[in-house]
Amino acid sequence: MASADPQASAEAVRTAASALDQAAQKGALHPRSVARRKSRLMKKHSSALAATVVAEEAAPARKRRTKKKEATAKEVAKKKRPSSKKKKKE
Repeated sequence: MASADPQASAEAVRTAASALDQAAQKGALHPRSVARRKSRLMKKHSSALAATVVAEEAAPARKRRTKKKEATAKEVAKKKRPSSKKKKKE
């Protein structure tokens, strides 16, 4: 399942599920145990496929501001804010 190829991982899951079913038929594993293992396997497989799809569609991360740009942005914001102190009339 670590394969990047979705078809190869799907084939691996099918093979594993088949092996589990055979083990249940022969009595090596309890049928409920097999069902639980298959369910967990399918859940991991689905989430892995979803993660690869999301990773392919994800937009590139935004660049972080450097300290210098951050400082100038704060200064600009301070200048734009109106002063809370009232000016005294003379």
